[in-house]
Amino acid sequence: MTVASQAQRRSATTGRDGRFTLLGLTPDTYTITVEASGYDAAAQPGVVVVPGATQRIAFRLVRTLQTIGSTRASVSAFPLASASDTFTVTGDARVRRARANRRRGLPTTRRVRCKAPSPRSPG
Repeated sequence: MTVASQAQRRSATTGRDGRFTLLGLTPDTYTITVEASGYDAAAQPGVVVVPGATQRIAFRLVRTLQTIGSTRASVSAFPLASASDTFTVTGDARVRRARANRRRGLPTTRRVRCKAPSPRSPG
């Protein structure tokens, strides 16, 4: 965590309970910023520090959105200038798939439509 004012900037590491002590801060108005691995940083501006006072400041940290994997295709699914395709599941196969998806907690889908990008005009 970091405390910063126009006059000074100090940093400290909190204990497991989130508490910290910074001695020797000059009376001023500070912005307190906290950071933790896996969370977005949070800041609280306008914290007034006066001699001999103890303050309680609460922060709610939000988990950082992290990339856990990625996929890269080396071939286009639909080459340019190809016609669009529509895939339809009909009859008993659709019913069986819907029931299987419901058991797995997946959404049921009746029709999937894939359309290729429109061809670019030669330039």
